[in-house]
Amino acid sequence: MMTIEEMEKYFSPEQLAFIKEQCYKEVHAETVIKELGQSSIGKLMQSTYIYKKVFVEEEYHRLLRLIFIRDILPQLEKKKKRKKKEIGRNITQKEFFKTIFRDHFDHRRGELDKKGRKIYLKAFLFDIDHESKLINRQTVINSLDKLIIRSRKYNYFTPNMFISHKFFTKEMLSLLGAFILDFDLDKHKIVMTKEELYYYIFERIKAYPAMIWDTKTKGNYQACILIEPMTGTPSSVYLYEQVLQEMIRKLEIADDACKNANHIYAIGKNNPRESKFIRKYNEIVYNINDFRWLLKERDERRRKEAEAGVKILDFTTEAIRKHPAIKALFEAENIYLRDHACFTLALVMKFLGYSQEECENYILSEWQPKVDNIRIYGEHFTVNEALKCIRHAYSDKYKCFHSDWVEICTGIECNLRGYFRFNTYESKGIYQTKNKQKLIDYLRTNGGIVEGNRKTLAEATGINILTLKDILEQMKKDGELYYEEKRGRGAKTIFVLTEMISLKKMENIIEFDLFKMMDEFADNDPVNNILILEKAIKEMSAI
Repeated sequence: MMTIEEMEKYFSPEQLAFIKEQCYKEVHAETVIKELGQSSIGKLMQSTYIYKKVFVEEEYHRLLRLIFIRDILPQLEKKKKRKKKEIGRNITQKEFFKTIFRDHFDHRRGELDKKGRKIYLKAFLFDIDHESKLINRQTVINSLDKLIIRSRKYNYFTPNMFISHKFFTKEMLSLLGAFILDFDLDKHKIVMTKEELYYYIFERIKAYPAMIWDTKTKGNYQACILIEPMTGTPSSVYLYEQVLQEMIRKLEIADDACKNANHIYAIGKNNPRESKFIRKYNEIVYNINDFRWLLKERDERRRKEAEAGVKILDFTTEAIRKHPAIKALFEAENIYLRDHACFTLALVMKFLGYSQEECENYILSEWQPKVDNIRIYGEHFTVNEALKCIRHAYSDKYKCFHSDWVEICTGIECNLRGYFRFNTYESKGIYQTKNKQKLIDYLRTNGGIVEGNRKTLAEATGINILTLKDILEQMKKDGELYYEEKRGRGAKTIFVLTEMISLKKMENIIEFDLFKMMDEFADNDPVNNILILEKAIKEMSAI
């Protein structure tokens, strides 16, 4: 690593003076107005703009670093007496993509999702103007072969996989397989070789990058660390971004703008004329849990800051509303997961003392219209979805929001966890009604055989008639209950609990099959059927 001060030592005073002369810029200083005389319509005035030359230090650092990399650094490499063999090897762009994507395009390929649609994971390619930073065009790729062919006309790509062919938002993420770090060394006014950067990364985060390649700006690099594929669930995306954010903080010279899971990166390209190559060092694939120590250090740092009084937290209603993450959640700024965000916002409002009606009024009038943007998210977020989240949040199952989910939905650090005091949820039995057991107990008390219909059973047991219908069908399917429903006004059904029927062979009792008997007398005279049934019940009672 070499700083600006160290680079200046390799230039003569005349060379430095010449470079500085190129770094002056004319800036408007003042405007002088001069009176020329009188005319038929009034005074004649002349305005003159006065400019002055100002030295631009940032331009000086940029030019000095560029000339050093282009002219002096290659000479220094040649003058080394014993040139150490560089680690790694230069690879083609084809191998570059194979290393990053591996078999991700074939992950669950052709399988059906919950909606019955076939799954095809996709990556995006972009052609971005380097000066305006605007996307000129983009395309979607669903196979590695197409990616290798089409990448020649594009300069940026997404290393993570998406389920959508139109949008590359976090909601559409399906597979995460690599950490990519962007090193804009010109902003930090330093110069490093790929090998120096390789060892620097390992020294800071205890992980070797698989590849390092040059970007558009000479002397800037991007590095890739391979990880085992992670599904694109909200918790996985949150863990991925938290680890990546701590990596950037630990490295200090990495670009902070690359902490999002759906960020786009420069495609590695070989250019011998400009001495730009893709350098591969290994094929080590890490597990996400190998970087948990970064999160442990973060938690310890936050705890020390809280103990030292660096962050004084006042948990009044207004103070919580002013927290940056809570404020962003209320104002729907850069919301990533709309359903989770709506549910979390409802929990926050519940914690702050808002009634369910007040929560519905705010979310439906102000919050939901902001996030119902199909152009950004790819899908609508309807009023019914918002109401479902609110009702779920205001049920008796939840007492408070979780600060981790505020951070997941907004991307802003929210360290409010552990400061709330509330009672844990106690089950009141409203979600476990035990209706099936009620029905079984009722049948047992009546000898295992009951004559009637669904309505009479529902009234006797206190079970909802629709719920009773589902229970009866399931018990019949499982062989726990036997019945044949009869249609018509006043028709009655005989419900028989199979566990109560235990026919034994006895000398003085004729063995019979109750179900077969019921089938035989089904078409006979109703009066005779009742007599036959009463006789059968008496015989069963005697067994």
